[in-house]
Amino acid sequence: MGPTAIAERLRACIETGEFGPLTGAYAHDVVLDASVPGSRRRLRGPREAAEALSSSFPGPGRLIEWDAEIDRAGIAVWVERVGHDGAAVRQRHYLHVGRDGRVTRHWVYAARPRSTPPPEPVPEAAEELFAGLGSIAERVTLASSGWSGNRIDRLVLADGRALIAKRIVPGSDWLGRASHDPGREALLFSDRVFARMPAAVDPAIVAAERDADAWWVVTRDVSGELLDDSTPLTREQNRFVLECASSMWAEFWDDAVPHLSTLGDRLACAAPAVSERERDGVDILPKQFEAAWEAFDEAVDADVGAAVLELVDDVTPLAAALTERGTTLIHSDLRDENIALPDGRLVLLDWGLATQGHPAVDLAWYMVHDVWRIAATHDEVVEDFRRALGERDDPAALELGLISGLVMYGWIFGHSAVVHTDPGEREWARARSSRGGCRVCGTPSNSGGEMAGYTIMALEEIPDVLGDYPGEMRMSAASELGTEQVGFTWRRMPPLTGGKGSYGHRHKTQEEVYFVASGTLQFKLEDEVIDVAAGSLVRVAPEVARSVWNQGPGDAVVIIVSTKSEDPQDDTESVEDFWPKDEEPPASA
Repeated sequence: MGPTAIAERLRACIETGEFGPLTGAYAHDVVLDASVPGSRRRLRGPREAAEALSSSFPGPGRLIEWDAEIDRAGIAVWVERVGHDGAAVRQRHYLHVGRDGRVTRHWVYAARPRSTPPPEPVPEAAEELFAGLGSIAERVTLASSGWSGNRIDRLVLADGRALIAKRIVPGSDWLGRASHDPGREALLFSDRVFARMPAAVDPAIVAAERDADAWWVVTRDVSGELLDDSTPLTREQNRFVLECASSMWAEFWDDAVPHLSTLGDRLACAAPAVSERERDGVDILPKQFEAAWEAFDEAVDADVGAAVLELVDDVTPLAAALTERGTTLIHSDLRDENIALPDGRLVLLDWGLATQGHPAVDLAWYMVHDVWRIAATHDEVVEDFRRALGERDDPAALELGLISGLVMYGWIFGHSAVVHTDPGEREWARARSSRGGCRVCGTPSNSGGEMAGYTIMALEEIPDVLGDYPGEMRMSAASELGTEQVGFTWRRMPPLTGGKGSYGHRHKTQEEVYFVASGTLQFKLEDEVIDVAAGSLVRVAPEVARSVWNQGPGDAVVIIVSTKSEDPQDDTESVEDFWPKDEEPPASA
């Protein structure tokens, strides 16, 4: 049948509630793994799989969401359906399609419906809190973008200030239950823990008020300043983040800070035991943990999987070993979505997971989320962390902290490597989950600490460092490729871009080879300008001043390979006014 036809049939079956036609799309030995409210079912065979799916969608219904990503070997679907009784069911499906065009594996995870009832009126206590902030010109209830399902309102005051009000009900969400959250964010504000924060760290909270068994927490609306989905961080920005965080760690070092999560609870937030406890719920992450950790075990070498899963099942030894190295207040959710970098401050949002732990745990979580966007190697990010800690730098704690990154996040790598249907996603995760290529938290998976044996990356995973300048330039030095001896740059140059009318450069020690992969480029090498067509290579000795220009008419692609410099800035010499804009082009090709 093929992925497109299978997706269409699955959609029709969910709409009608009749799953018999889906049996023809399944291989005879298909395996269904369905984590839905009340159970996790693993079944083999087309009839058994179809019957299990029909129990989630009895009778006909109306689709309000169908978002299918179809790849050559599989399908990933978000679906939400409202049944005849008004009940909404939302699920995430992954289907692997074999070479014969039939489904071989099918995963289903329940998720929280988006078609929720209108929010209840704001309680009186919240009205009083909001009124104390100033005259409210506008208030809108937002859909939560996080995993907790907390109610979130956006307030605009008469003076133009925008605020975000979040209602926290302790024990009402799976993550709060896993971390035993008593209303942590509000309590840290009301008990003046945040008042001790160094000036460089801004929690952005302006008010907190108890509302019966709940809390309202009000923050400045800094959504426009948060890191977006793609902008790289320079190494200087990375150092700034770590130095600001280090000032917080130093302020609370060895203090028993009230209301924090224990390190054991934090490390265990993604354990299969959470799936067991949340069996009756509809939050997608607890539904994924069991299958994802099994996928991790499938993706990695047996000894690696066994060692990590032993810690996942019982985090006590790891938590105890880290605690012995010293503890402080750590944010514990230090990542792009919670970070803003305005005017010399580090704004940190969402303190619901704040933990009594070692800073190396913050580093590990930060790296698994953000190391891809930092223009520095794994080892350089770790070096910046150690420098920020100063006298509290502790190699043993660092190693334990990086292990904690796998314990907290390894399930994502397993799920992406085995369950996900996007080939690029699977390749990316398998490269990081393998013994030779795994650099999950900035350290190779082999215990000897040597460089990874191999790394596989899609070109799109390497950051484009050109910013607003036309074209693209993707450099291994800004990526997770982890090279020790070789530098690699891929550059796409639109017409009339390059070094003409600007400076050139030469090197002290670095030899470069340029391969023109497409188009035709002009090279200026010292005083000579040469047209170089696609398929040609140009070797340039270190001392030769050089620059490259695309006269057009189409795009050109050049690949540059060189020896890797330990200090590129020191090795590079700029040559000002090297290629005047009005200089005549070469007489012949």
